[in-house]
Amino acid sequence: MKAIVVQAEGITMKEAFRNAQKDAIYHYGNDPYNGQINNCDLGRDVTNDFEFVLAVSRDKIESAEIEFQKKWLDKTTKQEVVGYRKEKTIYVFVGWAPE
Repeated sequence: MKAIVVQAEGITMKEAFRNAQKDAIYHYGNDPYNGQINNCDLGRDVTNDFEFVLAVSRDKIESAEIEFQKKWLDKTTKQEVVGYRKEKTIYVFVGWAPE
């Protein structure tokens, strides 16, 4: 398994996830072991958790986001990603992809 952190654009999280998968297929193909998001399922939306972390970590946003991503890597299962909204139409997906 390969840890992945992927950023994608979309009006909704599902749309951003589909866009990330399409981009991975375009760049890496359909190989089920390419280590990319196109071989993952979308798990839960952790945006509320992310917003809380940002609220309590105002001075250290970048390092807080990295720690947040590590936390969710520990909580996801293989071939699963969780997602959060980083900006209005920018979403980040964190998880494990088969390779």
